[in-house]
Amino acid sequence: MKKILIVLIIFCVNIVIAQEDKNFHIRGVVSNEKNLKEDSFVYLFGNNVKLREEPNTEASNKILDTLPMGAKLEIVDISTESFTYNGVAYPWVLVEYDYQVGYVCSGLIADHKVTSNGKDYFVFSGNFPNEKEPYTPKVKVRTKNSKDEVIENEIDLQIENVEYTFTWSNGSGINGVENILSIDTSVEACGYSSSSYIFLDDSNSFIKFKPLESYAGVGGGEDIDLIFPGDENGLKDYIIVSKNRNAIEEELSYDPENEVLIENTKDLKVKIPWRGISSVKDVNKVIEAEF
Repeated sequence: MKKILIVLIIFCVNIVIAQEDKNFHIRGVVSNEKNLKEDSFVYLFGNNVKLREEPNTEASNKILDTLPMGAKLEIVDISTESFTYNGVAYPWVLVEYDYQVGYVCSGLIADHKVTSNGKDYFVFSGNFPNEKEPYTPKVKVRTKNSKDEVIENEIDLQIENVEYTFTWSNGSGINGVENILSIDTSVEACGYSSSSYIFLDDSNSFIKFKPLESYAGVGGGEDIDLIFPGDENGLKDYIIVSKNRNAIEEELSYDPENEVLIENTKDLKVKIPWRGISSVKDVNKVIEAEF
């Protein structure tokens, strides 16, 4: 699967969207500002969410219903009242669901819903407070397994307000894998660097590979990619880890103006047999290996 690199366009808001396609993608920004709008439709990221009569959690507040992850809601109004969830103050939202009108915390609403190969995935991003740092930017993805249980995976990012591209497709020829999902980020600072986080869904597990880091700058570059069986140049029942290093070194003569640039290219491709989800550990070892 070839990584999709982000074109650095400034996005001001997250888009709440539902899409269904093969090899499609969406773009977003990690932010606590959800920019929800009246009369729009959204989907729950949270599960077993209480639909409340009033915008508070007081014991006297009537609970109208308990809603599952993925419930489709129509926004009626945005309250001026807020509720602190996961360390972040999110406004209450008045919504309509199944002919009932009540309040839910907007911190439980997905940024995106996508459907791939007939299965729904919900994406949520934000800056989450933690003990060591003021907060950690995260992107979380949820779906359900074959037992109808909610399963989740996430990535931690190092930069606030980072832009990301979320891509999905079918199993790319991997035996037993329903869908492959990828979250790609990129940063321009004295060059270019990107990271790809790839998830596999085999209907029971939702597991991710080690991040695929790539960079390019005045000193050269390196690119790491995964090639799946269904990709161009893919091999049946194998995942190929492809590493390409293109380094440029300086060799100075006695005259500082005469610089000699030497280009050293080193490629590595490792074929790893697919034996199920446990093979991800073998792939991760190769991704981490120095060469």
